[in-house]
Amino acid sequence: MKFVVLGDLHLDSREAETFDRARADVRAETPQALVCLGDLGCGSHSGTRESFEDARAYLASFDTDWGTILGNHDLERVETFATDQAAVACYCDVFGLAAPYRTIELGDALGVLLSSTGFRDNRGYKHEVSIDDAQFAWLRATLEANRKRPIFVFSHAPPLGSQLRVLQYPHLRGGNAWLNQSNAPGRFAALLAEHPQVRLWFSGHNHLAQHYEDSASLVGQCLFVHTGVIGSASRDGAHHSRIVTWDEPIGPSSGCLRIDTLDHGARRVTPSLSFDLLENELDRATDAFDEPATTFFAAPKLAALAEEFELLRLDTSAFAVHRDMLVEYDTQLNDPVGVVEDWMGRSRATTKGKNVVVKSWLGSREISPNADGYYFQVPARNPRILNELREAINRRFGR
Repeated sequence: MKFVVLGDLHLDSREAETFDRARADVRAETPQALVCLGDLGCGSHSGTRESFEDARAYLASFDTDWGTILGNHDLERVETFATDQAAVACYCDVFGLAAPYRTIELGDALGVLLSSTGFRDNRGYKHEVSIDDAQFAWLRATLEANRKRPIFVFSHAPPLGSQLRVLQYPHLRGGNAWLNQSNAPGRFAALLAEHPQVRLWFSGHNHLAQHYEDSASLVGQCLFVHTGVIGSASRDGAHHSRIVTWDEPIGPSSGCLRIDTLDHGARRVTPSLSFDLLENELDRATDAFDEPATTFFAAPKLAALAEEFELLRLDTSAFAVHRDMLVEYDTQLNDPVGVVEDWMGRSRATTKGKNVVVKSWLGSREISPNADGYYFQVPARNPRILNELREAINRRFGR
């Protein structure tokens, strides 16, 4: 069995040659299936019916079975669709789907495709990648019904606890680094702990290459895998997709997968990862993880910080200043969960009871935990909330 994963598509007619070349690269590998991780359109074209139709035509032209999902940019045309539900309904209509989430057959494995369904209604930042409660309930039920079969999950952004690279700018600071970051982000890790048959989880969103060491991470029984992009949306100049291959039959605890990098720039396939399901072991190709240059800095790993600093801690959260930001970590999931204070300067952080206190020469500010027990803030507020506030002010003063 062989299938290909395309990251954020951002299909752009101005890059027709690039996308045609990438399609030829994929076709040359003769995959039996193709999965795209969303963000189908580009710029002002994103989130329109036209972008969905163009993406459907492009993906169908690979001449193999395929599936796709919704990313955050696929819901951003607020001037076109009055609600998130209307945008999702348009997507489903174009792609002939009953719902934006579904399963697909991937040989011995079952593929689970999760779509972002929130934008206008997001609790935090509008570009947070979020699935709704109905979709999460469907995911749980699907995993319960398929305990004896390997499950491969596909989502636009990675879940908290995956230990993949996330960007401090723009994602961690903005509140859209993780799946459902402002709404119980840790529940995916808890769900996976209950369902060890989930062996692969693919995500994109970061627009980075696939040869950073933390572009893949084995946590428990699940291998989390980042996927790059084809076109100019790349943040580090790489143009990558993933190829997943296995020869022997696989089960929840048998078989070996090979995950290669399809480099559309060099037009070659580079061995990257080998995942033994029986032994639950990950091998990396020794020459596949040379760090490319990038100006998009990842938050340092919690273990590295703990060796260098005496971290401020509250329950399961730890706090460290990095690049002038007070970053919060989940010490159980070993991931940075968000930014508590954006510009620390000469401020310092302490604790008072259950609160984080940020002290500066202007005074002190106490930060209480949110409903999920985290302290990170989302500075980029949803425009819908701001518009409602503006309308309320106008009504109050008769404007």
